[in-house]
Amino acid sequence: MTIAINSTHFINSAGNDFFYDYFVRIAASKPEHQFIFITPHANDELLFTFQNIIQIISFPKANHHLVWKFWLDYTLPAIARKHKADILIHTGGSCSLHTNLPQWL
Repeated sequence: MTIAINSTHFINSAGNDFFYDYFVRIAASKPEHQFIFITPHANDELLFTFQNIIQIISFPKANHHLVWKFWLDYTLPAIARKHKADILIHTGGSCSLHTNLPQWL
């Protein structure tokens, strides 16, 4: 199974990486599944030590709600389709309205 995780809304600071660490630990414990982390910037080197984790750097370039909506509705599902994801997990409290891909919020 290929699992895409939209982690663009994680706040990376000391002691604030609980969900990010949680998803990385799940990915590390399930080597039979492929995990795709969609992040706004390159994260730690921990991701590169696992063969089943791919990191894709993608985020809206402008901080405007219409740009975010376009990215969430069209760009993010296109990334998931390109990598043949079976499910898309969102961490920011909103999901895409323009995809038939199963999503978890």
